[in-house]
Amino acid sequence: MWAVGTSFTQENTAPYHALIEHWDGVQWTIVAAPTPPVFSQLFGVSAVGTDDVWAVGANIPQSGFVPPQPLIEHWDGSQWTVVASPNPNGWSWLNAVAAVAADDVWAVGQSRSEAVFMHWDGNEWTVAPSPDGAGIRYAITAVASDDIWSSGSGRFDNTGIFTHWDGASWTTVSPGDGDGELFAISAAAATDIWSVGHSQFTQCDDTCFTLEFPVVEHWDGTAWQTVAGPFTTYGYSGFQSVAAQSAQRIWVTGHDVYNTIVALWDGPSGLTPRVSTQVLGSATSVLHRHRTVTFGLSGRFLPEANGARSRHVTSAADLKR
Repeated sequence: MWAVGTSFTQENTAPYHALIEHWDGVQWTIVAAPTPPVFSQLFGVSAVGTDDVWAVGANIPQSGFVPPQPLIEHWDGSQWTVVASPNPNGWSWLNAVAAVAADDVWAVGQSRSEAVFMHWDGNEWTVAPSPDGAGIRYAITAVASDDIWSSGSGRFDNTGIFTHWDGASWTTVSPGDGDGELFAISAAAATDIWSVGHSQFTQCDDTCFTLEFPVVEHWDGTAWQTVAGPFTTYGYSGFQSVAAQSAQRIWVTGHDVYNTIVALWDGPSGLTPRVSTQVLGSATSVLHRHRTVTFGLSGRFLPEANGARSRHVTSAADLKR
């Protein structure tokens, strides 16, 4: 199992570099990875097999006001290497990746405030045409080579937008009644896909303040529908990640004002809290492999592998109870 993120200095100041860690069933260890100069970050990882793993993110090649460019790294079973990739508009980065096969890998992100879709065909990465209104792409999940979904938000607002690949082209698909950015997406089956995020709006009286509420969307094979969630604590809560283990086990992670939220959808009863940890941070990722869920917390009160300090570190936990 692999986790990616960003490594900082003890003072949490620049420069910062991409961080890759591996779980061998017993412990997490940092794995040596190429380090582009100055600044680099990895935001997503996906595996075809034990010797074919992809990670994506961004890097800034030099100090000063320099636009970011995509960073793509590949694991061949023995080492990580940087793989050349296009840089749309000269200013872009990648947020997520989904590996279908050795010659069929998709990555999504943004170029300024426009969506970016990239595809690996076994030989090179190329930019795929983006549909009108795709906005910004935060996440991607693959059911099959002709059934791939990506979630995100509008170009200039926080309206949720889905995009779908049918094997020939990407098209936009409207969400349900919920209105908010969709940060994560995960498929249990072609007719059972989940996406989560948050909705924000500003309320003004004598002063103005922003309220935040969680958004959960479900695809039943025909349409996206908004699913009610229980987390509206203090008007500031949201979800950052989702993992669909099966139709009856959907994990989501997020935050409210004071707590990390880890919740489970286990059928008609809806989303129910399973873990609530009082730390200065929020759960930012949740993955599943062989029915074991792992989740990460954004903050400083987390285990560190080999003494490295990281903003995002993933720790393993079996939450099947």
